[in-house]
Amino acid sequence: MQPASIPPFPHERTFSTYLEQKAGTPVQPTGITAAVYLDIAERIVREAAKWQDAAGRIIDPELGKVHAQTSPRYASSLAPLLKAGRCADLLESCVRCIDVSVRDLASGNGSAFDFWARDIVLAIQCVQDRVPAERTAEWKRLLASYDPQVRYSQVTSKCKPQDIHNFCIYAVAGEQMKRQFGAGDNLAFIDEHLAIQRDRFTPLGMYRDPNCPTTYDLTVRQCLGLLLSHGYDGAHRSFADEMTRRGALMQLFFQSTAGEVPFGGRSNQFHHVEGMFCWNAEYEASRCKALGNLRLAGVFKRAAHRAAAATLRWTLQTTPPTHIKNRFPRQTLHGCDPYGYVTGYILLASNLFASAALIADDTIEECAAPCDAGGYVLPILDDFHRIFASCGPLHVQVDTRGQAGFDATGLCRVHHRDRPTELGLSLGIVRSPHYRTAEPAFDRNVAIGPAWQGANGAWESLADAQPTTPHLEILREAPNEVAFRVHYRLEAREVTEQYVLTPDAVTVSAASRSGLLRLSVPLILTDGDAVSQVRQDGKAWEVSYRGNRFRAEALDADTALGRLNVRAPNRNGVYDIATFDRQADTVSVRLSFP
Repeated sequence: MQPASIPPFPHERTFSTYLEQKAGTPVQPTGITAAVYLDIAERIVREAAKWQDAAGRIIDPELGKVHAQTSPRYASSLAPLLKAGRCADLLESCVRCIDVSVRDLASGNGSAFDFWARDIVLAIQCVQDRVPAERTAEWKRLLASYDPQVRYSQVTSKCKPQDIHNFCIYAVAGEQMKRQFGAGDNLAFIDEHLAIQRDRFTPLGMYRDPNCPTTYDLTVRQCLGLLLSHGYDGAHRSFADEMTRRGALMQLFFQSTAGEVPFGGRSNQFHHVEGMFCWNAEYEASRCKALGNLRLAGVFKRAAHRAAAATLRWTLQTTPPTHIKNRFPRQTLHGCDPYGYVTGYILLASNLFASAALIADDTIEECAAPCDAGGYVLPILDDFHRIFASCGPLHVQVDTRGQAGFDATGLCRVHHRDRPTELGLSLGIVRSPHYRTAEPAFDRNVAIGPAWQGANGAWESLADAQPTTPHLEILREAPNEVAFRVHYRLEAREVTEQYVLTPDAVTVSAASRSGLLRLSVPLILTDGDAVSQVRQDGKAWEVSYRGNRFRAEALDADTALGRLNVRAPNRNGVYDIATFDRQADTVSVRLSFP
């Protein structure tokens, strides 16, 4: 049976228009090259080398034992560095890690094997000219010795098709890399499992892992790129190629003006998400160059560089480097999902940046990316229920139905290109978070948005609501002003939020029939290291933090300012909550970075 046809791409004209009208906008070069990707990887690898035991495995410093697939990730981070002429003193360390990882995979000694093969093959390919041929031959033999239906976990021999998700894409990428390497030929396995995954992709080329977390869209598309770049020629090649193309175009427009990847769901705010973005963009840059589309290649190149640059203050400028976007002591695992241990995710970041360096073409010149040019609203209301908008240096992200334990509903991100991203807010605050926090969680969800008093006098908020798909009105998309309005229908209330972005400020207006309407704005207190100063200045709250300022100013003279004087954590830090109360059906606040 032939695979189903691929539906049209809804945003084809949007991206063509962008290339025609904005990609030629002059931009200051980032100064990022593949060497910077290697700098990130080397900084992490040299830290991780301290965690290697005598057998070659990586021991997590917090767990005190091996955690899942971290040993192959160390090898696949270090091997590209060796190939680039770096870390020569760690060659034996790399070979030892490859050796024990291959043997553990072949014998079933470990866990999360779906992730192992792709990293092991990458590492071997980078160092095989530095080891005796008989050792490479033995590695190849061991890689070919096991049955993927037995060794992997999310496979048809063990799971119903509806229960097979992103693990499977890692496994098929690894099997294709083995296939190209000559370590077995499991094309039938690859095709069977890709067939199951086809309906997980939206017409936008985005992958729907359960609850549609941003990270698992990015990582699946990165695995598809690996699959294709290692010669996949099976029944779903055209589909995989088109999904990587569409998804990569989408990610250009959801990248914030600060270069960061969106919030949304589990495994978020780690540096590996920018690594995934970077790899995907470098892959597309090279592909576009090969097709003769140098302008689009330059856009992807620029976006890749901006993503890498967004991690530098944590990966290169913090000691020790962090694996997540905060500076709480490592042992607190603040902001980390239950599985988000240091070794697993810091080595995934180094693996991705090192791999991006392998495929990067530094001859491609940067062109303005959407994160530079702005002037747009991008809604993804189905499945991912998010809205992105950028104007000048400012970017916002709205979640129209926040997932419990991870995200609040409403405006949860306000980024400025040149300011710390946690200053204006990078993601919302949630009650009972499904990730660790160094301080007790707050008792409610908080976004930048409205609250009102219910029949019993208790405060209720949009941030706590789970509305159905809202109605979006895009009012203006221009270089100097972007405006849109979102209408929500809750069980007993209608709420409208309007956002107006200019290069100088974001104005947030909320409307709902209420005796007293409140607009809440989180104010950062600490990222686990630096401590802010918060002061009231007339009709505004102003935060000073790491040499930068964030200002939230009431636009109505009769608005009463307050402050909850709480400590409310999210993945990035701990926040207090400023309140703007008005006895009216509307309330407006202007957010800026003076």
